[in-house]
Amino acid sequence: ELAIGAKVLVTQNIKTDLDIPNGARGKIVKIVFDPREPEFEENCSVVELEYMPLYELVMMDCTRAQKLDGLEEQVIPIELRSQTVNIQKKVHQRHSSLQAIPNDSSICIHRLLGSRT
Repeated sequence: ELAIGAKVLVTQNIKTDLDIPNGARGKIVKIVFDPREPEFEENCSVVELEYMPLYELVMMDCTRAQKLDGLEEQVIPIELRSQTVNIQKKVHQRHSSLQAIPNDSSICIHRLLGSRT
Protein backbone atom coordinates (compact mmCIF):
# COMPACT_ATOMS: atom_id res chain seq x y z
CA GLU A 1 0.00 0.00 0.00
CA LEU A 2 1.24 3.46 -0.89
CA ALA A 3 0.04 6.81 0.36
CA ILE A 4 1.05 10.40 -0.14
CA GLY A 5 2.80 11.50 3.02
CA ALA A 6 3.94 7.97 3.87
CA LYS A 7 7.49 7.65 5.12
CA VAL A 8 9.73 5.45 3.00
CA LEU A 9 13.04 3.70 3.45
CA VAL A 10 15.39 3.02 0.53
CA THR A 11 16.27 -0.69 0.58
CA GLN A 12 18.93 -0.76 -2.17
CA ASN A 13 21.79 1.56 -2.99
CA ILE A 14 20.41 3.94 -5.64
CA LYS A 15 23.07 6.65 -5.80
CA THR A 16 25.48 6.52 -2.90
CA ASP A 17 27.42 9.54 -4.21
CA LEU A 18 24.21 11.60 -3.92
CA ASP A 19 23.35 10.35 -0.40
CA ILE A 20 20.65 7.95 -1.61
CA PRO A 21 22.03 4.68 -0.21
CA ASN A 22 20.33 1.71 1.38
CA GLY A 23 18.76 3.07 4.59
CA ALA A 24 18.05 6.61 3.31
CA ARG A 25 14.68 7.96 4.40
CA GLY A 26 12.11 10.21 2.80
CA LYS A 27 8.40 10.95 2.34
CA ILE A 28 6.15 10.27 -0.67
CA VAL A 29 4.91 13.55 -2.16
CA LYS A 30 3.32 12.21 -5.37
CA ILE A 31 2.51 8.87 -7.00
CA VAL A 32 2.65 8.73 -10.81
CA PHE A 33 0.21 6.09 -12.06
CA ASP A 34 0.47 3.81 -15.07
CA PRO A 35 -1.41 5.39 -18.02
CA ARG A 36 -3.41 2.16 -18.46
CA GLU A 37 -5.18 2.82 -15.15
CA PRO A 38 -8.77 4.07 -15.52
CA GLU A 39 -9.48 7.64 -14.47
CA PHE A 40 -10.48 8.21 -10.87
CA GLU A 41 -11.52 11.23 -8.87
CA GLU A 42 -8.74 13.17 -7.15
CA ASN A 43 -10.61 13.25 -3.83
CA CYS A 44 -10.79 9.43 -3.54
CA SER A 45 -9.15 8.32 -0.32
CA VAL A 46 -8.45 4.75 -1.51
CA VAL A 47 -7.75 3.62 -5.06
CA GLU A 48 -7.29 0.00 -6.07
CA LEU A 49 -4.79 -0.23 -8.89
CA GLU A 50 -4.57 -2.78 -11.64
CA TYR A 51 -0.97 -1.88 -12.54
CA MET A 52 2.03 -0.89 -10.47
CA PRO A 53 2.63 2.90 -10.45
CA LEU A 54 5.38 4.11 -12.81
CA TYR A 55 7.24 5.87 -10.01
CA GLU A 56 6.79 7.94 -6.90
CA LEU A 57 8.23 11.34 -6.10
CA VAL A 58 10.00 11.23 -2.76
CA MET A 59 11.28 14.13 -0.70
CA MET A 60 14.48 12.78 0.78
CA ASP A 61 15.45 13.73 4.33
CA CYS A 62 19.02 14.25 3.14
CA THR A 63 20.47 14.21 -0.39
CA ARG A 64 23.13 15.92 -2.48
CA ALA A 65 21.07 15.46 -5.68
CA GLN A 66 20.67 18.64 -7.73
CA LYS A 67 17.22 20.18 -7.94
CA LEU A 68 15.37 18.68 -10.88
CA ASP A 69 13.35 20.93 -13.19
CA GLY A 70 9.72 21.16 -12.10
CA LEU A 71 10.34 19.53 -8.69
CA GLU A 72 10.95 20.93 -5.24
CA GLU A 73 14.37 20.81 -3.61
CA GLN A 74 15.30 17.29 -2.38
CA VAL A 75 12.45 15.64 -4.36
CA ILE A 76 13.55 12.78 -6.59
CA PRO A 77 11.66 10.21 -8.69
CA ILE A 78 12.06 6.62 -7.49
CA GLU A 79 10.95 3.69 -9.62
CA LEU A 80 8.94 1.07 -7.80
CA ARG A 81 9.82 -2.60 -7.97
CA SER A 82 8.01 -5.69 -6.93
CA GLN A 83 9.86 -8.79 -5.85
CA THR A 84 8.46 -12.12 -4.81
CA VAL A 85 10.52 -14.28 -2.50
CA ASN A 86 9.61 -17.89 -1.86
CA ILE A 87 10.75 -19.25 1.46
CA GLN A 88 10.55 -22.91 2.24
CA LYS A 89 10.06 -23.71 5.86
CA LYS A 90 11.30 -26.99 7.22
CA VAL A 91 8.96 -28.36 9.80
CA HIS A 92 10.51 -30.35 12.59
CA GLN A 93 8.12 -32.49 14.51
CA ARG A 94 8.89 -34.02 17.85
CA HIS A 95 7.28 -37.27 18.72
CA SER A 96 6.81 -38.07 22.35
CA SER A 97 5.51 -41.25 23.83
CA LEU A 98 4.83 -42.27 27.36
CA GLN A 99 5.08 -45.76 28.70
CA ALA A 100 3.76 -46.99 31.96
CA ILE A 101 6.51 -48.34 34.22
CA PRO A 102 5.55 -50.95 36.79
CA ASN A 103 6.03 -49.85 40.42
CA ASP A 104 8.61 -52.53 41.10
CA SER A 105 10.88 -51.34 38.25
CA SER A 106 13.67 -48.82 38.55
CA ILE A 107 14.96 -46.61 35.78
CA CYS A 108 18.10 -44.60 35.23
CA ILE A 109 17.96 -41.55 32.94
CA HIS A 110 21.17 -40.29 31.33
CA ARG A 111 21.68 -37.06 29.42
CA LEU A 112 24.22 -36.88 26.63
CA LEU A 113 26.97 -34.46 25.51
CA GLY A 114 28.11 -32.86 28.73
CA SER A 115 24.73 -32.46 30.33
CA ARG A 116 24.22 -33.50 33.92
CA THR A 117 23.25 -37.08 34.66
